[in-house]
Amino acid sequence: GHPRATPAGLPFVRDERVVAQLGLTTPGPYCVFTDIDDTLVASGGAKGGVKGSLAGYDFTYYPHEIYPGAAQFGLEVGRGMTSSTPPAQVLLSARPKLFSLSDTSPDVLAWKDVAEKNGVNWGIDVTGAKYGN
Repeated sequence: GHPRATPAGLPFVRDERVVAQLGLTTPGPYCVFTDIDDTLVASGGAKGGVKGSLAGYDFTYYPHEIYPGAAQFGLEVGRGMTSSTPPAQVLLSARPKLFSLSDTSPDVLAWKDVAEKNGVNWGIDVTGAKYGN
């Protein structure tokens, strides 16, 4: 197989000092659970948001655009200190009934693309998470 590399193309090196400092007894892989709205994807909400806050108001990205590096970050966190393939990432939302995911959703396809580029069988857990169902 290919030696594992960081997204910047640098070789991945497990630093035992970091492992000891953090007290990591289980180096991974891990199942990553994450919010989707304004965490992985720009929600495109209106100014004023919930109760007058700025939640969901991001001028930097188009509505529903996936934040750059979000999928790769999820894969790396899931791997932990290993080069193993982690379980599929589980997406959460405070408003799951407003959305649905399928095997052809842009989010799912973006995660599949990252998995392919990293040579792993990984992605979003569409079925188990029941996101939007």
